Amino acid sequence: MTEHDSLLPPLESDFEVDVRAETHGTVVAVSGELDVASSHLLEHELAKLHGAATVVVDLRGLTFIDSTGLGVLMRTHQLAVEQGRRFGIVRGNGQVDRLLNLTGLEHELLVGDSPEQLLTGD
Repeated sequence: MTEHDSLLPPLESDFEVDVRAETHGTVVAVSGELDVASSHLLEHELAKLHGAATVVVDLRGLTFIDSTGLGVLMRTHQLAVEQGRRFGIVRGNGQVDRLLNLTGLEHELLVGDSPEQLLTGD
């Protein structure tokens, strides 16, 4: 089969993950579209942080999130709870925030307006 025989176009994504250690925990800033094509990248990066006491995922750079992306956040939250670690997310904008509200996840997860707020409790 040649590339011209392919029935589906390749999945492309502008998704990026930036992991940085802070004084009070680790911040994972994401940008672009968190969807079926990119969620495995976030899940992989979060799995590498299984020993971190506090992890915050900053959604402010996202332009889109789908149910696959929400699933990654929920699984990470559940694992953190089971292991006695702290996991939070920084609210996104537009569609990202609307989806958190519509699904009720904003009430299930630790949600804040900035990484600093979640890391220090301010």
